Amino acid sequence: TRINRQIHELAPVLNRPSLTNAVKVNVMPAEVPVACMVKRHDDAVWLFAVAMRPERAEVTFDLPGVSDAAAAEVLDESRAIPLRNGQFTDVFEPYAVHLYRLRSARASVGR
Repeated sequence: TRINRQIHELAPVLNRPSLTNAVKVNVMPAEVPVACMVKRHDDAVWLFAVAMRPERAEVTFDLPGVSDAAAAEVLDESRAIPLRNGQFTDVFEPYAVHLYRLRSARASVGR
């Protein structure tokens, strides 16, 4: 039920085209792949990320077109991560999924 609700709420975002080359990902340990998808909708950049292995990882996302004033709001987790130089870092438990919304009037990713 929760996932169904979330998909319906995010449908306008998910139906937008994905942005290419919008994010660079650095993962420690490097052996843990993290799959990402970036979208733009309603003056926000949306980043969907999933760890693809049963290992804990620290992931740094670099979004060159997003201003430093933006914060990455982690959807359904009641937290936000500040950006510095267009980057932020988060921790992924095994197979974790994090959905981020980055709001900024100065964001130029995908424009």
